[in-house]
Amino acid sequence: MPYSNKGWAFFDAAEPTHGQVVYSSGNPDVTNPNSTFVSTTSDQLHIQLQNVPNQAIYSTRLQTLEFFDNGLFVIDAAQIPFGKYVWPSWWLNGLIYGNDPNAWAVNGEIDIIEGGWQTGGGGNAQNTFSIHTNSSPPNTPYIQAKLNLNDSKGNCEYGTNPGLSCGLKRNQKCPFLGCSILWPSQSAKAYGQSFKDNGGGIYAIYIPCQGSIVLWFIPSNLNKSVSYQNVQSIMKSRQKLTPEILSALDGVEMLQLQEATQSDAFKKLQMVINVTLCGDAFTGGSRDTCDTNELYDLVQQDEYINNAKWIINGVSIYQ
Repeated sequence: MPYSNKGWAFFDAAEPTHGQVVYSSGNPDVTNPNSTFVSTTSDQLHIQLQNVPNQAIYSTRLQTLEFFDNGLFVIDAAQIPFGKYVWPSWWLNGLIYGNDPNAWAVNGEIDIIEGGWQTGGGGNAQNTFSIHTNSSPPNTPYIQAKLNLNDSKGNCEYGTNPGLSCGLKRNQKCPFLGCSILWPSQSAKAYGQSFKDNGGGIYAIYIPCQGSIVLWFIPSNLNKSVSYQNVQSIMKSRQKLTPEILSALDGVEMLQLQEATQSDAFKKLQMVINVTLCGDAFTGGSRDTCDTNELYDLVQQDEYINNAKWIINGVSIYQ
């Protein structure tokens, strides 16, 4: 069921993941470069970075005013931000009560689009799909058989990081790393330069009241894909899109999760669209450790700013 009001809001607090951006809010104003960096055409929404030398790198983060327990969530994009240190994300974040940092993931988090992980910025990288939950019910871990967790058991069982507590006024272990999988396949051209060059595509996720979560990726193929055109037409005409329609399409990559333990791990979900630079995710190893000097050199380049931009044709939520 949905909660609260409808529509979108700007997030203008401090960057929660300590990325090298400052979030802006308000209406576009060319006389005030700090107001926001969202622009629209007749068919698209552009969300991009803006470098103001000797001041800050500004970004825009949008989030729904409404919260959801379930539904079909769809985004049609011509470009997902990419480049070295660029961290784009389209995700569903469970409501966190109050300002307690230890409450994160008490209502779950599902990251459908999240890139930037591969060293060098991943111009032709794959997307990463991830989930984070608390233990639910209290002493029963949420287990997700199809994803990978960096733990000794090799499954998505939480409670492996004893240094953090997730639940507000609860003694639950924090799933800081979560569970993830590289999806869709690299051949699908679902992220980075290849996604942009292929004309973009559509990501969709279905969270049912009961049963397995299902995801779809529909490549645009430069707008020649019949499946892409059909779904885009349904979205634009405000007709009802269903999981059955998506599952019957040709040329679609589908990921159906298989819960080993059912739970109410995901609820009161808020949709978020974001792009940041560096941040807590960049920890070295297979990822780039953030070099702020290099980052500030990169943001002087028009090509870097143009690549680090969302171009969105539409976002739809079906209940």
